Amino acid sequence: MFKYINIGKILKSHHSNGELLATINRDFQDDILKAKAIFIEIDGLNVPFFIEQIDCDDGICTIKFEEFNRPEDVKKYNNSILSLREIDVDWKTKSQQPSLSNYSDFVNFEIFDSNTNNKLTIESIEQFPHQLMAKAIANKDKTEVFIPLIPEFIENVDYINKKITMSLPDGMI
Repeated sequence: MFKYINIGKILKSHHSNGELLATINRDFQDDILKAKAIFIEIDGLNVPFFIEQIDCDDGICTIKFEEFNRPEDVKKYNNSILSLREIDVDWKTKSQQPSLSNYSDFVNFEIFDSNTNNKLTIESIEQFPHQLMAKAIANKDKTEVFIPLIPEFIENVDYINKKITMSLPDGMI
């Protein structure tokens, strides 16, 4: 059984030939350029889509899958999460700090607060006017909290185990 790593999200169709635009976490941009297939979760299963052509620039990729030949083929996958198999990722090249400009891959990650040993699960990422926040559910009592995603709080990101270790100020959770 393979483990999958969320690397980005489909935005929309790009041309009449079935190309699409996607945001890709910059940490995984080199990996996606080497991949033969990208996975999209459909009905709970990660389904491979084979890459015919791909071009990436600063976190935005134009992708042509063999299976897509017209905009209608892409439309039903708009906003779908893109994944790679864990074995297709070169972990030696990954930075320890996340690129917060592409944050969709943090949904369903666990936050571990090293100060209090509290654990939370990220439900969604919200963009506020001056702050990027993780909307998280406390694993103990199921309360909802917002955690600021700022580099000063983030100690480590473990993409394999989907865990973000943070040092949060007293009283935040």
